[in-house]
Amino acid sequence: MPYLRNKSKIIKIMKTKETKTQLVRVLLELTDLKTRHLEGHFSM
Repeated sequence: MPYLRNKSKIIKIMKTKETKTQLVRVLLELTDLKTRHLEGHFSM
């Protein structure tokens, strides 16, 4: 489950108190990956 692994990465970023923009960027990347994965799934 790569999503859970990414989730812990996000938590780590929050713990190190990175900038909010970086956290948003990570979240956007995750959503983008998930969307692309779904699109690939449907285009088959």
